[in-house]
Amino acid sequence: MTATRPSRGDRSLPRCRSDQWQMVWTGEHGTAGQRFFLSGGVRSRGGPPCHLRAKLSLRAERDGRLLPVAGNPATRSLEGDLPGDGIREEGGSLVMGGGPLFWSFYRDEWATRPSRGRPG
Repeated sequence: MTATRPSRGDRSLPRCRSDQWQMVWTGEHGTAGQRFFLSGGVRSRGGPPCHLRAKLSLRAERDGRLLPVAGNPATRSLEGDLPGDGIREEGGSLVMGGGPLFWSFYRDEWATRPSRGRPG
C-alpha cells in the first residue's frame, strides 16, 4: 500500500481544534484499472481560520489480523488550512476539488498479484 503525497498549509495559523473539523467520505473506495483505493476528506465545522495537521494510518486486516501486504500498515500526513482547503457544500452536496485535505491510500495491481492477503 502507498499513501499519496503529503499536503501543506499555512503553519502560522492557529492549530485547528477538534470541534472545527470532521472526516467525511471515509468509506469511499473503488478501483481504477489495477489500483484499489480508499479515500476521504476533511470538512470544516466552523470557527475561525485554522491550520490542521493530522496523521492518518490504514491497517488492512482480516479476522483481526494484519494482512501480509507490502506497506501494511500505511501512514500519511494530512495538512491544510480550514475552511479554505476543506470540502465545501454547494447546492446541498459536498464538493471536494482535490485540495490538500483530500486523502487517499491505494494498492496497485491488487487483483493480479498472488498473495494470501489479497482483498477478496
